[in-house]
Amino acid sequence: MSSYGGLNNAERQRALFYPDYYEPELADFQISLMEVIYPHKFAVLHHGSILGTLVNSGIQREVLGDIITDSMRWQFFVEEPIASFLKTEVDRVSRVKVRLETQPMSERVTQISEWEEVNDTVPSLRADALISHFYNLSRKHAKDLFQAHKIQLNWMTLDKPDYELSDFDILSVRGYGRIRLNEQNGVSKKGKLKISAAVLKK
Repeated sequence: MSSYGGLNNAERQRALFYPDYYEPELADFQISLMEVIYPHKFAVLHHGSILGTLVNSGIQREVLGDIITDSMRWQFFVEEPIASFLKTEVDRVSRVKVRLETQPMSERVTQISEWEEVNDTVPSLRADALISHFYNLSRKHAKDLFQAHKIQLNWMTLDKPDYELSDFDILSVRGYGRIRLNEQNGVSKKGKLKISAAVLKK
């Protein structure tokens, strides 16, 4: 089995099952790269508005991959058979007139880094504690996200709120962003754990 989502470490990937003797090619995953063409001199697009428009066009969220940007151009990955449907159905994002074009993978934009590097103290390395701390959520709300299957650890669904992260683990929190634990730096005078981390907020 292999998985691919259009770029390295894509949050949303397609799995491909094949016999041991077969060498899969990227085309086997049937993923298209689409670009949102819009008047970028006069309008601004956002991740949430693009995602909402695509889902409201009548397709399932599961057929969509990551949405990426270099701060000006916006692109997204989608299952290949859906691309032509979206081209005919989507002509606006919010109030902005757009058109969708299929692009070769060589035209994929270089994703800008929106991670915020932080040095902080936390009570625990538990997944629910980190989510609660960095996104200012109650511990109960954080645990509810696990029950709703909205948490991934290194791009695999995580259903254990008490899981303790290790260095370089990445938590993906649907609707909020991602947390990457970079390094543990000992214990503070008040008994909290000192860490360096990177936080991505949507």
